[in-house]
Amino acid sequence: MSPKPDVSVERRQQIFMAAIRCFGRQGYHKTKMDDIAAEAGLSKGSLYWYFKSKKELFLALFQEIITQFEYSWQQVIVDDRKGATEKVLATLSLFRAEFDELTSFFGVMMEAWAQTLHDEDVQAILDGFYEPYVKMMTNLIEE
Repeated sequence: MSPKPDVSVERRQQIFMAAIRCFGRQGYHKTKMDDIAAEAGLSKGSLYWYFKSKKELFLALFQEIITQFEYSWQQVIVDDRKGATEKVLATLSLFRAEFDELTSFFGVMMEAWAQTLHDEDVQAILDGFYEPYVKMMTNLIEE
């Protein structure tokens, strides 16, 4: 389920950053919503106003990161000053930089992903991430 439509962008970012820190320290399964609320400086009730469960928060955070990746990739792809090879290299460099920035969270994503291989919500997000990336890279390579 998605967050409430009136959630402020700043508060969501505050919660996301707290969740990344908690998940990075404790792992997905050991992290409790209480931990995230305390890290974000919110009451547990306030956190639950924005996200009904840890899974909902994780999925929203995962989707946010994917959306940021996609936006960054699109900026590389639409740059007509670069040839296909330059775009592929720039995209790979971008992916590496993003990965380095969120190393601890990627570990958590892999942990949660491994635990939820049969979870339709996780699969939908992963499919939404991999398919456009593979298509984009395939198109660039074909150029």
